[in-house]
Amino acid sequence: MPVILSQQEESLWLNREPLKPYYDRNEIELVAEHI
Repeated sequence: MPVILSQQEESLWLNREPLKPYYDRNEIELVAEHI
């Protein structure tokens, strides 16, 4: 089921560093839910 992001969350998601060498646990969960 797709995740509904708030505008702030969506902004952070879209503007995250694409090659960031580490991810916090919440972001990993977001990535998993978007696959």
